[in-house]
Amino acid sequence: MLTPSRCQAARGLLQWTRERLARESGLDAALIAAFELEQRPVDAAAIAALTGALEAAGVGFAGANDDEIVVRRRREFE
Repeated sequence: MLTPSRCQAARGLLQWTRERLARESGLDAALIAAFELEQRPVDAAAIAALTGALEAAGVGFAGANDDEIVVRRRREFE
């Protein structure tokens, strides 16, 4: 599941700004900022859009929870 911390880590790996993730996901950059800063929850559709955009760019997620944040370029999983 995409969490605020994982979202930030994935953006860092890709060197994407929130604005770039907004373009790629079809969401508003302010919504992404509020999510990452844990100022508001987002619905399942927004999580799916964010996850889809990050995975399409080659990011993969591992680990069961935020105690273990693992974000890698997908080719490293193969």
